[in-house]
Amino acid sequence: APGMLYISHPTEYGTLYSLDELTALSNVCRKANIPLYLDGARLGYGLAAQGTDVTLKDVARLCDVFYKRCSMRSARPASKVYHTL
Repeated sequence: APGMLYISHPTEYGTLYSLDELTALSNVCRKANIPLYLDGARLGYGLAAQGTDVTLKDVARLCDVFYKRCSMRSARPASKVYHTL
């Protein structure tokens, strides 16, 4: 059996999950009792993309763990892992 479902938002191809798709994935994972992990290396782009209906609150509610990478020009890049279990 799989240990978790790993997705990225946006995907490596630049496509975005809709709120309905993310909800469906979350429901399947919860029913199967496996965590849903969202790699958020590009999460800022996904949340700010035109036409998206997924918010950061949705990600926190639907995913068990997500990763967010932050970077600023004058500071070193920072990463944070959020556990929502």
